[in-house]
Amino acid sequence: MPFVPQLVPVFAQVVVSKDTSTVLKMGIGRAVMQLCGQYGDQMQTLLSSLPPDEATALGSVMKHDSQSGF
Repeated sequence: MPFVPQLVPVFAQVVVSKDTSTVLKMGIGRAVMQLCGQYGDQMQTLLSSLPPDEATALGSVMKHDSQSGF
């Protein structure tokens, strides 16, 4: 998990951007879901440290991804 702490904020910033395509956002949601499954509590700590708008946006794409069956 050496680079994950640097990736999560970047993922969150990309998801917040209005210039990011829906396909890319869904891919990020899928990747973060996999990281959460693999690293559990460590990921929760990283996600809770994000600014509120980024945490909400990332949570939204993760939720959408889990509901879409990807």
